[in-house]
Amino acid sequence: LAFLTGGMIWSSYGHLGEGLMRAKTALDIASEIENHHWMAGAYYSLGEAYFALLDYNQALEVLEAGLKVARPQGSAFWTGHFIATLALACGTVGNFQRAELLLEEGLPQGQAPHNVHERRMVWVRAELALMQRKPEEALYLAETLSNSAPGQMRERPIPMLLKVRGQALVMLGRFKEGCRLLEEARRAAHELGACVFLWQIQCVLVHVYLLYKKRVYAHRELGIAYKMLDELANSIDEGEQRERFRSAARSRLPSVRPLTSKQAAKESFDGLSEREREIARLIVLGKTNREIAETLVISQRTVGTHLEHMYAKLNLGTRAQLTTWAISKGLGE
Repeated sequence: LAFLTGGMIWSSYGHLGEGLMRAKTALDIASEIENHHWMAGAYYSLGEAYFALLDYNQALEVLEAGLKVARPQGSAFWTGHFIATLALACGTVGNFQRAELLLEEGLPQGQAPHNVHERRMVWVRAELALMQRKPEEALYLAETLSNSAPGQMRERPIPMLLKVRGQALVMLGRFKEGCRLLEEARRAAHELGACVFLWQIQCVLVHVYLLYKKRVYAHRELGIAYKMLDELANSIDEGEQRERFRSAARSRLPSVRPLTSKQAAKESFDGLSEREREIARLIVLGKTNREIAETLVISQRTVGTHLEHMYAKLNLGTRAQLTTWAISKGLGE
C-alpha cells in the first residue's frame, strides 16, 4: 500500500523516476499476492506515473489493463478514477470519441457529480472541451464543479479549476482576466507542491503570451518552463526514459526568437517601454505631469495615457507606488 500511494504522490510532486519505480514495485507485489483491489490501485498509480512522464502510449496500455482489473471488483472509486484518467489520456492523443464513451459510462453528461471520482470526470470533460476549443462548455463545467464542491473546498483556490477558467477566458478573448486566473492557478499549484501540474500551467502561459504577441513575457515564461523541465527530467534516473521525457516535454513548448537588447531592457523593467521609463525617472524627481510634458515635448494628455498604461502593466494604483517601484529599479539614479 505504501508503494501504491507513494507512486502517485512522488510523481505528482515532481519526483518522476521515484514515482515510476514505486508504482512498478506496487504492481509486482500486488500481483504476487493476487490482491486484485491493490492491483487496481497499483495499475492506476503506474498509469499516472507514465502520464506524468508524457509517455501516453504506455499510460493508455496500463490504464486499460487496470480498468479491466477494477471493473470486476465492483469498486466505483477505482473504476471512476480509471475512466477519468484514461479519458484524459485518450483526449491527449486525439481520440475524443473513445474519451467521450468512457465518460458517458462513468457519469452521463448533465448528471451532477457526488463524489471525488465523479468530480474528476467532470474536470476531465472540461479539459477535453479546451482541447477541442469549446471554451463556453469548459466554463460551464468549471462552474458545475464549483457549485458541487464541499464547503471547505470553496474557501481555498483549486488550481485545476483556476487553470480551466483562465484558459477558457483567454480563448474567449478575455486576455487579462484569463491570465490573472492562470497566474492564480500557478500560485496555488506552487503552494501545494504539485510540480507536474505547475509545469502544465507554465506551458499554457507561454502559449497565451505568444498568442497575444507579448513576446517579452513569453520569453520570460519560456525560460521558467525550461528550468522546470530540467528539474523534472533530472528526477528520472534511467537515461533513456529521461531523454524520452525531455524530448516529449520540449515538443510541447514553442520556439521563441531571442530578445533584442531593447526587448531585454523592457523585460528587466516589467514591460515598461523606453518612453515609460523616462516618465518614471521624472516622477522620481518629483516632476508634475505638466513638467514631464514640457521636458519630453509631448502633451499632458499623452503623459496621462502613458501613466495609465504603466499602472496597468505594474498593477499599481498611485503615483507614490509608482515612485517606490521606480526607485527599487534604480530609475531615480
